[in-house]
Amino acid sequence: MSKKVRGMTEVVSNRNFTLATTKGHIVFFKKGQPTMCPNLILEDAIAVGILPTDDADLPGGDDSILPVEATGSARIQQIRDIIEALIRRNGRGDFTASGIPSKKVVEHALGYRIDETELGRVWHMMQQENADTRILDQDGLIDEGPERPEDAEELKVAFRDAILSIMETGTQDDFTAAGVPLVRSMVNRLNYDVSEDERDSSWADYCVTLDKKAVTTRSKPKTKVTK
Repeated sequence: MSKKVRGMTEVVSNRNFTLATTKGHIVFFKKGQPTMCPNLILEDAIAVGILPTDDADLPGGDDSILPVEATGSARIQQIRDIIEALIRRNGRGDFTASGIPSKKVVEHALGYRIDETELGRVWHMMQQENADTRILDQDGLIDEGPERPEDAEELKVAFRDAILSIMETGTQDDFTAAGVPLVRSMVNRLNYDVSEDERDSSWADYCVTLDKKAVTTRSKPKTKVTK
């Protein structure tokens, strides 16, 4: 009999599997180990062969129920769903240092292999759609959101402010392993595209500014206090 916890059901999988849903849940199921699953995604789990413990039929080591490797538009949609779930989770290791979804993480969630070109194509398509998003306000007017400055100096200032914001309020998930702000973290704050080269240039300018401040502080003469 499945254990019942409010809002959850005990399920079991016949293989190691990571379930990522469009509802924002990413749950890892270990083969043969009962796991509590939120009822909100129970149908998603059952759809890939992860069953309530009182319904599960697990022949010894049989991995016969496997996720279907989709093709065409269905395959693209599956990859999109995983990427959207990763964006909502924003976990460390879900994205590369360049802000691109990790191929290994996406494959693990899908249950089948994809190639870099395929992943890059879907990611680029999603980025382009975000750039083209138009939101209607209550008056029916189109709000296109902030526009990327055309003036080089204005753009430089915007990048600097984004980096300052990340340094002041960001979490460890906003940085690479080397401590450099992620491109996607800058994009999240600016709401327009930022290239890796632009991020690197802005970060270099920020570091130079820090060095200059440090030199100024060290060279500032101490005031002699007389009694």
